[in-house]
Amino acid sequence: MALESLTGSTVFIDDLVATNPVGAADPVSDLDGHIQGIKNVLQNSFPGVTGAVTATHTELNLLDGITTAAVGVDDTQTLTNKTLTDPVINTSSFSASLDAAQAISATTYTKITWDTEDWDTNSDYDSVTNHRFTPTVAGKYLITLQGVMGGVWTDTSQSWGLYIYKNGTSIRENINNIAKTTGNESRMVTAIVDANGTTDYFEAYVYHSDTTRGSTNFSGTGLAERCYFQGQWIGS
Repeated sequence: MALESLTGSTVFIDDLVATNPVGAADPVSDLDGHIQGIKNVLQNSFPGVTGAVTATHTELNLLDGITTAAVGVDDTQTLTNKTLTDPVINTSSFSASLDAAQAISATTYTKITWDTEDWDTNSDYDSVTNHRFTPTVAGKYLITLQGVMGGVWTDTSQSWGLYIYKNGTSIRENINNIAKTTGNESRMVTAIVDANGTTDYFEAYVYHSDTTRGSTNFSGTGLAERCYFQGQWIGS
């Protein structure tokens, strides 16, 4: 019987007839043309394959059913248009508070010794020795610092404030004169900062100017919801 035609650029794998050639019905003289035709079919069907394909059949089967570019990676290996289900992202986040009020001397920039960890996802906050946040994941972080000072001030010309330090230097602050001479007053300061993921660290400091009053408590116990130091990775 006549063998299938396997010449030209419009023949592909599904044009091959599995039962050909048929024994004595197809002469040996047609063998050369049939083998050349099979080569032509393979080149037509896989025009982009110019080297060894090392994927296993299991790996190739993972692509079964994907007919568009909705899922994939580009030449820089960046995911495009892909929906991730419950992705695990390596980030760093912490929240710390005070177990008890901390005494703050006048006219002195004092580091707040946050000693209670509300959470610390990467064990990056040191609540025992240095009371600092040293993120181990590089990127940008949102740092938030809030606190309360109260009691009786000498007069409303006195001021107090909070400071975010990076590597021992103040980078953000919120300091104002007191609004009243008795009672609690809150301050908050936030910053978006860069961290290299190795040596950069962040600390919280407090200052007040009332030398007549002297040592003043920075509140902890009972005011945990208003006194905290937090950091959260927000991007690279």
